[in-house]
Amino acid sequence: DLRKEYELIMATTAIHYINGGISNFGDDAIRNHELSEAYAFITSLHYNSDKLISDADLTMVQDYFREDMGGHKVPSLLNVTVTSLNEAKDKLSTVYGLDAVKDQL
Repeated sequence: DLRKEYELIMATTAIHYINGGISNFGDDAIRNHELSEAYAFITSLHYNSDKLISDADLTMVQDYFREDMGGHKVPSLLNVTVTSLNEAKDKLSTVYGLDAVKDQL
């Protein structure tokens, strides 16, 4: 099914950009570019009505890229950690069966 393949492409691309953010964590400009791309691809997963990832897991992954601003969460790349990025990557790779290749994407 085309939607499943599209969803897999979005997930692998998000993991690719998370890896780039981790690799360039010390460079704010490159890290933020990589992670903004990752966040966009993660968000795109919402729009597949037949998505493999649950809404709860998708929100959890997005929350690794957000901070609480007066009671509602907004995207922010200033407070991410390598640990939280690895947790986001691990959740995506587990859901999509990519654990064996997640570090090579």
